[in-house]
Amino acid sequence: MTWKHTSSHLTKKVKVSYSAGKFLLTVNWNAKFVIFIDFFTSVTINLARYCETLTKLRPGLLFLDDNAIPNTARDTKEHIRLLGWERLDDPGYGPDLVASDFHLFPAWKSAPLGRHLRSNSEVRLVVENFLRSLGTDFYQDGFLKLISLNDKCINVGGEYLEK
Repeated sequence: MTWKHTSSHLTKKVKVSYSAGKFLLTVNWNAKFVIFIDFFTSVTINLARYCETLTKLRPGLLFLDDNAIPNTARDTKEHIRLLGWERLDDPGYGPDLVASDFHLFPAWKSAPLGRHLRSNSEVRLVVENFLRSLGTDFYQDGFLKLISLNDKCINVGGEYLEK
């Protein structure tokens, strides 16, 4: 509460609008389509939870993820090996070297939703429909950009790249 002079103008109170809540989205995709989508509500992604998610994916992947702590743990690397996948070493975090950061999420941010989503299930449905609507050309373009950017990173000795 603040004290004001009687001749002061009254301040307007902001009307609070409630959101459906927050959750974490995990998206795994290849050069053609989305492989797996998972939503986490009120969960910390730790080593056990991350390995549980990986187990839901299909076998025989060439796997690249970012360098978040659960992703780079020794036990995670061993779990990926036991799944029979080949893991590409992440060159270090840079928004221009993580395909979802430079390709997928900007497409989502620019999508014209035009409506307020009122529940987690509604958000999930919209996200899943959006990701599936992007088409093979979109995902293939993301992979071609990823290859090009990683090639540039290798050619400059791992230094940070500007777009």
